[in-house]
Amino acid sequence: MKKKIMEWRKVIIFAAIISLVIAILARPTIITGESMTPTLGHGCVLFVNQLNYKTKEPTHGDIIVFKSNIKVDGKKIELIKRVIALEGEQITIGDGKVFINQEELEEPYIPQGMLTLGELDGVVPKGRVFVLGDNRINSTDSRSYKVGSVKVDAVVGKAYFRLLPLSLVGSVR
Repeated sequence: MKKKIMEWRKVIIFAAIISLVIAILARPTIITGESMTPTLGHGCVLFVNQLNYKTKEPTHGDIIVFKSNIKVDGKKIELIKRVIALEGEQITIGDGKVFINQEELEEPYIPQGMLTLGELDGVVPKGRVFVLGDNRINSTDSRSYKVGSVKVDAVVGKAYFRLLPLSLVGSVR
């Protein structure tokens, strides 16, 4: 009987460790809204790696989940956006285009012909990133005073795998 208890104990501990690792590496997140369309639509379910930025910084093109200052029902919400510029880079938005350090940004992830609205010219502050939604017409992102540049410390993780809808299962880019 003692041997069976020890075996069950090992199984339970192993299952708890595996569950913890999965919870950290594969935190499920549900997309609400259309700000990342066409890459990620409303209702899309993703896995977010929460350890990714513990050892490195976000980079151009990463899709990140971060804690925002925007409140809904009294609670701060998390947003999901694409990293466009890193600390120290000059970000310019004008004539419907995005420029990083005076070079036009190639953006294959946004629909052809979509313009980036607004006028902006500045440098991304230290310890921050500049983010935009892929649906530039319907996105509250770093162009808005509500979001601004995002503190790297506020980044929850990197979106890396889409689980739903089943027709689009796979890595997120």
